[in-house]
Amino acid sequence: MRALLLALIMLNAGLYLWQRYDSGYQEVSEAMAMPAVKGNIVLLSERAAAPEVSDGARDPEPATMSNVHTDLALPQNTVTPTAPLECWLLGPFTTVSGGDLPAGLEWRREEYERDADYWVYLGPYADVAAASAMSRELKRKGIDSYVIRRGELNKAVSLGVFSDAKRAEKHQQRMQARGYGADIRKISKFAQRLWLVLKAESDSEIYRSGIAYLQALAGEGQTVEKKSCNRIASYKEFD
Repeated sequence: MRALLLALIMLNAGLYLWQRYDSGYQEVSEAMAMPAVKGNIVLLSERAAAPEVSDGARDPEPATMSNVHTDLALPQNTVTPTAPLECWLLGPFTTVSGGDLPAGLEWRREEYERDADYWVYLGPYADVAAASAMSRELKRKGIDSYVIRRGELNKAVSLGVFSDAKRAEKHQQRMQARGYGADIRKISKFAQRLWLVLKAESDSEIYRSGIAYLQALAGEGQTVEKKSCNRIASYKEFD
């Protein structure tokens, strides 16, 4: 009887020791299988009480160039458009007037053909003696003439000077009918006139104040006119 009681006690003690051993082994196995927790140390005794972390609540993936989105626009090499240049003239003037000019305004002088003469002539000849001999011959025939001794027609014989091209052509034909091969030369007479020029961007304050200045300065027979800036460039700056 005593031996049976001793056997039961030993059996219970062995069963107790086996249960303790199996429980400890299970806790160690779970700890080894548990994924590493970033940034914190967790006790095995707290592992069971800690809530499970869902996939959606885990740390996000590291930022890369492929998964980063931004609303910041990259700078563009843009050029702000400017208003076109416009050129306006006031004139003509014979002398400079108005004193100091506002910004954007300047004086320009233009050389122009005031009028022209149309010369009917013979020659030019090799020397003055040859031209004089022809002039004497013409006079004997009653044709008015004289020797030109300077200018574009030096050493030629003038048969007449006309202000109208058609009249000059008719006289040329009469001389040709009489056996003289006359030519016509246009001799221009040039003069200069002054213009007050505004050149500025059309949306600028310089442009607006310049137009107002030109309109206030305009006198009788003068108008403020818009012109091509390319044409204005051919005018000479006033010294």
